[in-house]
Amino acid sequence: MPATLAARSLFNLVVGASVLGAALSGATLGCAGSNTFPAARPGAKEPASTAVETSDDGLASLVAVVSAGTLGPYVGYGPNGAMALFAPPRDTGRRWIVQPLHSSGARAEGPYDIGPAPEDVPFAVVKPIGDSFLAMWVRRVHRADVLEGIMVGADGSVPGSMTAMVHAQGSVMWADAVGTSKGTLVVWVEQRGRAGDLRRMIIDSRGEPVGQAEGLVTDVLAWETVKLDDGLAVALVVGAGSDASWGTVVLLILDNAGKPKGPPVAVSEPGSARPDVGLVRTQRGLVMAWTGRH
Repeated sequence: MPATLAARSLFNLVVGASVLGAALSGATLGCAGSNTFPAARPGAKEPASTAVETSDDGLASLVAVVSAGTLGPYVGYGPNGAMALFAPPRDTGRRWIVQPLHSSGARAEGPYDIGPAPEDVPFAVVKPIGDSFLAMWVRRVHRADVLEGIMVGADGSVPGSMTAMVHAQGSVMWADAVGTSKGTLVVWVEQRGRAGDLRRMIIDSRGEPVGQAEGLVTDVLAWETVKLDDGLAVALVVGAGSDASWGTVVLLILDNAGKPKGPPVAVSEPGSARPDVGLVRTQRGLVMAWTGRH
């Protein structure tokens, strides 16, 4: 969240019209008189009567005006536009609001209310899944983390309902999702103690889990993912003994159902890597980077 949030009492959520990703990385949220938005539904929707008119100065477009203390925005970038997720404070409890965005960065119709939000979240994320988006966040219930999610159409519609996808045994530190020919593959890390466990599951087009969650790798210290043609590559730093300051970098390839295509492959010397790792896909393959010692 931008540092200006703490210093300004009135600010607007803006996105760049020409550089969508760069502008939204510095997006801000601000005060408004009303935080009431129409509910999203599968059919046609009416845009919010209280929404501000889109303004465009050639550099940025006004997307929404909301109250100080709003959670977000969390933004996912799809092939033909983006989706912003935020939750303004309300006397009756926070609600998640989504705002579809054109590829230019301008506001599409909306915003829409998609359901109740926690008063605080350790993290939330919006991931493009085909032409739709999957919004995920953590809700803490009685000291336990629940990973919740909902599928959102590019127009702000919701084909299903909000789903508690994972009831974690520890703290959910991170989650990611990619679309495959088998559904949507969700991966996350649950932390219990100094390290975490990498786990996976498949959800359907309505956001409902298909089958049971499965563990993949234990003693995980750091992670990064990259989408493949029909699967996922995961770079990990796996702990080496009792010292959580050092681990081993490994690469794990998952198929379209989230099943490993073999065991994790070590790409560093055992216990030689700090708990940070990067992974990108190029035309020639995968490139990994980490901080290590000789």
